[in-house]
Amino acid sequence: MLNVTKALNKGYETILKKPKIYLLSLAAIFLILIIAYAFGGGLYITGVMEITPKISETFIIFFIILLVFLVGIWFNISLIKLAYDRKSDIKEALIFSIKKFVPYILASIIVGLIMISIVGIIMLLSLLVFFIFFFIFGFTSKLIFGIILLIFLIPAIYIQLRFMFYGYAIIIDNESIFSSLEKSWNITKNNVLRLFLLLILIILISLGILGISYLFSFTHITIQFIITCLLEAFLLAFYTTTLVSAYLQLSRSK
Repeated sequence: MLNVTKALNKGYETILKKPKIYLLSLAAIFLILIIAYAFGGGLYITGVMEITPKISETFIIFFIILLVFLVGIWFNISLIKLAYDRKSDIKEALIFSIKKFVPYILASIIVGLIMISIVGIIMLLSLLVFFIFFFIFGFTSKLIFGIILLIFLIPAIYIQLRFMFYGYAIIIDNESIFSSLEKSWNITKNNVLRLFLLLILIILISLGILGISYLFSFTHITIQFIITCLLEAFLLAFYTTTLVSAYLQLSRSK
C-alpha cells in the first residue's frame, strides 16, 4: 500500500539532496515561459487579439501548445531520470530523454485517446440523464447537471489515476508502451484513494506556494517573473520527485 506521508517526505528530501533537480526544473519553467511569451505575447497586444481568433492566430496558439507540450515531455523525462538515478547529471538526463521520447509520447497519445473517449461518453450520458430528469420533473437546473456530470466523472478520474504511472514505468523500468500501461494499472490497484489523496495534498501545497507569488503581483514585472519562475520550478521538482517516490513504493512492493 502507498504511504502518502513517506512519498511527500521523500520527494522533498530528494530535492534537498540533489539540487540539480531544482535547477533543471527552473530551466524548464523559464524556457516554457519564454516560449509562451515569445510566440504568444504579440497576440494579446491591445486590439490584436479578437474575440473570435483568426486562422493565423489559431495556428499560433496551437503551435505554442504543441511546442510547450513537447518541451514539457522532454524535461519531464529528464527530471524523472534525475530523481531516481543518483549517479546521473543534467547532461546525461537530457540525452537520456531523447531515447525515451517517442515511446513516452506514443503512450501519452494512447492514454489521451482513452480519456477523450471516456469523457465523451460521460458527457453524452450526463446529457441523457439530464434530459430524462427534465422530462420527468419538468424543469432544468445547472446545479443538477453539475451534480450529474460530477457523478459520471468519477470513473474518468479513477481510470486516469490507474494510468498515471505509465511514463515512470517507461523511464525507470524500461517498460514498452503497452507494458507500461499494464504495469501502471497493476501497481495502482487498491491504491486509488491514496493516490487521490496524494494529488490533493500536492495541489493544496501548490496553491499555498503560488499564493506567495501573488504577494509579488504588485511589484515590478521583472521581479514578479523571477519569483514566479523560482516558485513554479520548486513545484515542478516537488511534484516529480514525489511521484517518483510513490511509483518506486508501489512497483517495488509488488
